[in-house]
Amino acid sequence: NMKMAKHPLGNFGRLAHFLKDELSDVVVGHSFANVHPQVKDEAGDIAHLTRTLARDVVRVLGKYRESILDMQLVQQRITRAVVELMAMTAVVARLQLRLESGDNIDRDLVVGKGYCYRAAGRIADSLQSLFTIDDSVTLHVADVVMKH
Repeated sequence: NMKMAKHPLGNFGRLAHFLKDELSDVVVGHSFANVHPQVKDEAGDIAHLTRTLARDVVRVLGKYRESILDMQLVQQRITRAVVELMAMTAVVARLQLRLESGDNIDRDLVVGKGYCYRAAGRIADSLQSLFTIDDSVTLHVADVVMKH
């Protein structure tokens, strides 16, 4: 069924739209409208990475078109970046709430900020690898390693 075969592409298109509009509204708008100074950097990273992710999904769709349906590594990288970004957003939103409550959250802040720093690096790596790593080479290397 050709309609089913094209469905994932539709999902990617919707994902790009969601990232560009909905998630960035949540991130740079509503949730972090009055962002606490102690999580301002992390909120800024989320906003920047959200825009980058949306742009890259659109670029990937343009570059690979239908062949993206067979490119599991590309799909996995995008999915990984989305999941990391949502986790990062949840961590910052939680820290923001705790900071507003006036509790002493020094330890949680260190842990949360450390998590966000590492997650931002992983997201950036995933997105960069969409365009810099040739999947055929990666797959060939994987095949060679598996045979030994």
